[in-house]
Amino acid sequence: MSSDLLFALRIVPAGSPEFSKTVKVKNKTIVSEFPIIVHETHPKAWERWATESGIRLPEDAKVTRLDSMIAVARAAERGIGAALVPIPLGDRWFESGSLVRLFKKEHVADVSYYLVYREDRAEDESVQALREWILQAFADPR
Repeated sequence: MSSDLLFALRIVPAGSPEFSKTVKVKNKTIVSEFPIIVHETHPKAWERWATESGIRLPEDAKVTRLDSMIAVARAAERGIGAALVPIPLGDRWFESGSLVRLFKKEHVADVSYYLVYREDRAEDESVQALREWILQAFADPR
């Protein structure tokens, strides 16, 4: 098998525009009601984001656990709470305005996405065309 690294999983706190208006931070601690939405595959991501950002989450935050990234983003979009949404996969929600970044600090998870293909098909024109398109589409804009 051959593979190309597409990108590392970068996630950022996001919520609906209405939810974002309710978020209050005082002395680097979130003091407003701040329900969090947790993707079950990344149960410690909020803790890691808080440590890296230096912003403390409320100790009594209500937690909703979901098992798909789409469900996590949709729940945040509907105002259920704050979610860690992946970049660049979540860009369409940010561009449409249905989700907004709640904080600038991103967390880079220890997960990466790869394009994997059989080595014996690497010279196939259709594989090459798809590979080129995917690599261009997911090129890191930074």
